[in-house]
Formats: sequence, C-alpha cells, structure tokens
Amino acid sequence: MRSQYAQGIPLTEEEINRRRHEIFKSSVALILKQGFNDTSMQEIAEAAGVGKSTLYDYFPTKDHVVLFVLEEELDNLNAQAESIAAQAMPVQEKLTKILEAQLEFLLKNKNFFMEITMQAAQLGQAGQQDIMKRRYAYQDLLRSLLEQGIREGLFRPVNTRLAARVLIEIMEVLIYTTRPTGTPGEMLADALDMFMHGISLNPTGDPDARHPEFMQRKSPCRNSSFPSLTSRPASKTWAEKACPWPN
Repeated sequence: MRSQYAQGIPLTEEEINRRRHEIFKSSVALILKQGFNDTSMQEIAEAAGVGKSTLYDYFPTKDHVVLFVLEEELDNLNAQAESIAAQAMPVQEKLTKILEAQLEFLLKNKNFFMEITMQAAQLGQAGQQDIMKRRYAYQDLLRSLLEQGIREGLFRPVNTRLAARVLIEIMEVLIYTTRPTGTPGEMLADALDMFMHGISLNPTGDPDARHPEFMQRKSPCRNSSFPSLTSRPASKTWAEKACPWPN
C-alpha cells in the first residue's frame, strides 16, 4: 500500500484509520441499498468524495473494506467487554452487561452487519484469521467469566468453551429471528434466565417427582426455575434441591 499524505504531509496511523472510517461511513447507505457485491470501488469513491486512486491508498480492494469494518467493530466490542469484566460486580452481572452491550452493538446496523458478515466468509485465509482471532478473544473472555463463576461456587462445572459458544449463538437468534416473542432485550433476559437456571422441574431425575401429587406434597416452590448452570447446594431431600432459595 502506498504512503498516505495530506497536503504533502505524511499521515499518522491514527489519521489513516480515521480517514478509512470516514470513507466507510459514507458508503454504508450505498452498500445497504445495492448490496456489497453490486457496489463498485468507483461508487464507494464517489460516495466518499475522493478519487478512485485515493480510495485505493486506503483500501486496495473491497475485501479490505470488509476486513477493516469487522476488525474495528470487533475491537470495539472486545474493549467494551473487557471494561465491564474489570468492574467490581458479581460475575452473573458482568455476563449480563456484556451480552446487553453485544445486543446493542448488533442492533445498531443489523442489516449491514449481515451483509458484511456474509462477505467476510469469502475473505482469504489471512483475513479470516484476523477476524477469528478477535472472535476467539471475545469467546475466551466469556469463558473466563464462566470459569470464575465455577471457582466461586456460583456455577456448576460445565464445558465452559461450549457454554461461551452457546451464549454467543443466542445473540444471532435474538437479532434475526422471524418469530420474536418480545423485544430483543426481553428475549435476551428470558434466554439468560433459561441459560442460568434451566427449565427442568425434576432436577433429581426421580420419575415420581413428575407426579402432580408429589409436586404438591414435596415442592414448596414448584413454580420456580431450577438451576442448570448455577450450582445447587447439597441437600438430602428433593424439596431442598428443588427450592434452594428461601421463599
């Protein structure tokens, strides 16, 4: 890539990135209207108000536009998640706030992100590796919080890598579902409740526990959700296991 200059003065890396961001922002509406594949570099240059040769200084190919957008947005998401993780609050609250931030991030331009993500799948190996490195960093942060919860006795031992992937996949469902059951924020709250507390009314596996009379007789809080990820305190009776928190 050639060196970038403004009025004969070399630009700093920060200035170059800011100019790239300006070019990208000016082309968002065009890409959404026409689709990324049907938008030419000439049209991106015209939308940004620069010459085509100047555009190539910042983005040698359209693939570089995709890579820049995803790298920047993933870096911002990771930085925000790391900031939340560093705060003094319970691990469950950290997970919730991080996922709420991701939801807000995705909702800002969900159609554009869908378009860019589809294009990212066609990038070369180097580009794919750059993106995956950032995605893995986010996944590993969630995993570290889950492991912290296990160490603190808040969560039962689980496959934390898989659990982190489940949390990330939940977000795609919330954003792109065609059968929503509420607002994205409401669905996230419901999904996290199911993830943290489970849906089983019979955590012991005792077949008698499914009988209504058993439920009426044994469970003082039979309408509560039972933990799937959160740990259950050791107890001798099913009722104590079914209702680990005071009424």
